[in-house]
Amino acid sequence: VSERVFRISVTPLIYLYGPELDTTSDVEILNCHKLVISTRIEGATDNLNPPGRTITYSVTSDKVFYPEIHLDVEIPANIIQTTSICKEHFDMRPIIGGSRNQYQSYIIRAHIPPQLKRTQNIDFPDFCLFFIPCRHLLFQGPVVDPKYFRDEDGIRYETLDECIEHFQSLMHQLRSPPSSEEISRQIAPFITMEYYYPYETDITAPTDNESETVPLISETTPSTPLTSDNESIKQVGLPHFCVKTFDFVKFREYITGSLYGIGKGLAKDFDYVELCVDDIVCSRFVYFSS
Repeated sequence: VSERVFRISVTPLIYLYGPELDTTSDVEILNCHKLVISTRIEGATDNLNPPGRTITYSVTSDKVFYPEIHLDVEIPANIIQTTSICKEHFDMRPIIGGSRNQYQSYIIRAHIPPQLKRTQNIDFPDFCLFFIPCRHLLFQGPVVDPKYFRDEDGIRYETLDECIEHFQSLMHQLRSPPSSEEISRQIAPFITMEYYYPYETDITAPTDNESETVPLISETTPSTPLTSDNESIKQVGLPHFCVKTFDFVKFREYITGSLYGIGKGLAKDFDYVELCVDDIVCSRFVYFSS
């Protein structure tokens, strides 16, 4: 969107305008210097990732690459996947003082400052890097059936302060190796098809020719910006937008890896991460001052 507003051509035009390259819908905004785009994704209608989340990008006309990004990720609280065949029922909140409902909402907020040359894809900040460790080691913990929560599910704390201390300790360990690699080893038993079954799902779009399937991402294949002669484009048969497969094995390699995943730590991609409980900022862990 920022490229179309600022009339800057960086991304291959097919991704901006589609296969027909129809630019007639563009509306020029004169003297625009800053653009803020906020996207809201409801967890109840996202079959791949149940947490609701808001992603806000801020870019300026002279600095389109590496925008400032705010990520708000909500821990699922008594939601039903309305668009799923299984109608999963998620509640990943912890149990504090013997009750899950003592606190209604838990939000993890992460900030990426502008012009940070992060190791992640420059267009896609992956909230899973902090959400997955928090899900399994701070909030939900091990469960019998990840699709349907039970009243006894959830990590137990005597007080909210105890939960906050655990959050601070976890964020400290996620700063950088070798402690982040230890966290990666701790979450590895959770990265299974039982918990992450959606990542083995085929997603099919209309097409008029066949193509090979492409893994989501791998530890040995970095998430490079796509170009018109990129091999991954040839594989999926663009501009026909064919079948794409989210390969669970590749997802596991990526998320637990030390090159782009949790093992490398968060300090290269985020300057701070916050925990908000019932709309109150309870803790902010700063990785560096932006």
